[in-house]
Amino acid sequence: MIEPTALRQSAHQFAARRIDISLIDVTKILSCPGVEGQRQIAVSWRKKRPL
Repeated sequence: MIEPTALRQSAHQFAARRIDISLIDVTKILSCPGVEGQRQIAVSWRKKRPL
């Protein structure tokens, strides 16, 4: 059985990683205007997080 502290730590790391990714993507969206730029970001976003 996994210890609760280890589980909590990995949950925090996962949350931090997701925040990191979203911050990076937001700055990309802001720095490259236009629908084409946003479409490329959406594609890279999906590659990073497969369903």
